Amino acid sequence: MFCAAPILYASPNATKLQELSGELLHYDIKWSGMSAGEATMKVSAEGKNYRFSTTAKTGSKVSWLYPLNIRYESVVDGNNFTAVSYLKTGREGYGDPHERLVVFDHDEGVTRYIKDGKLRKTLEVSGDAYDPISVIYAIRVMTLPEVGGVIPIEVSDGKKLASGTVTVAGKERVKVPAGEFDAVRVTPKMEGVKGLFGDGSSMSVWLADDDERRILKIESSVAVGSFVAVLKEIIRPTPRPRDLQSANGDEAE
Repeated sequence: MFCAAPILYASPNATKLQELSGELLHYDIKWSGMSAGEATMKVSAEGKNYRFSTTAKTGSKVSWLYPLNIRYESVVDGNNFTAVSYLKTGREGYGDPHERLVVFDHDEGVTRYIKDGKLRKTLEVSGDAYDPISVIYAIRVMTLPEVGGVIPIEVSDGKKLASGTVTVAGKERVKVPAGEFDAVRVTPKMEGVKGLFGDGSSMSVWLADDDERRILKIESSVAVGSFVAVLKEIIRPTPRPRDLQSANGDEAE
């Protein structure tokens, strides 16, 4: 008998962003089993908004084949996790470096795609649409269904709007340079929208199966094979003064 996977219309818990602010994750990138470069993912608070800064760069061993030196800046509203803007700068492949800015105008219900300072496209999107970076963090702070469950998502890079899904594919033990963790493996599907590693048509993400749910590993196909990013180092957020308490229970000054 065939049983359809349960569908969960989940929303990200925006209050959890406070716990992530200041977090910096370092990754090693591997291509075909050899060291290919490095990536970072950082969260910072900016007023009521949160910024997700992500970088990826290939090393000298593979840059002749797939040169990559790129930076992503994703900003979301800290009250409800709605996308504010998405910036992609740098060089990907052998083309010239470019700057691509996507502004999410929720009053108009559109995104504005600006390439190298010129408006190139206006696209209708819903208020629930993520950008290619914020969708990764949204998965971290939303309630996930049991194994086999599916979460519908919408992702836009300003050029296209993809209606995709995130499937909870399984639970397993994962060993990365940063340590060994119980993990949840999810498989986002958002064909046609390019993200950190490829176009999102074939991607697996391993999340730590705990309250912090850090990204342990990402596998994704690209034009010339597949990349794997593994967590190398965790720089945890610095506790805020009001979170520090003395041994007698009084707040630290």
